[in-house]
Amino acid sequence: GMQLKRVDLLGIRRRIGAALGQEKLRKYWEILKRYTQFLISKFELDVHAAAVLGAENVPLHNELIRGIFQNALVGTIDPSADAPPTLGLDELDPRPAKKPKRRVGPSGNIIVA
Repeated sequence: GMQLKRVDLLGIRRRIGAALGQEKLRKYWEILKRYTQFLISKFELDVHAAAVLGAENVPLHNELIRGIFQNALVGTIDPSADAPPTLGLDELDPRPAKKPKRRVGPSGNIIVA
């Protein structure tokens, strides 16, 4: 099969910053942060991110998200970055039938109640 390579996420982040400017970039990162903390839905992410980005910059957002997933699939650490903490299998959510309350604990781990 085709060998996946790491995506330069920092380069994409810089392009997003250049396209948005500081204030809109701050709003965009806050939206992404809220999504990754399970505070907003995927639908809300799409609506709010598109409103801040503008239609012309949505492809940059899509490139960033695809790059994050591709880098996760590659499974190697960017040599210029500090190694992030690893997730234990107990922290992976298999999506139970009832939607549990989720929050991020003090160490950044996801707590499912």
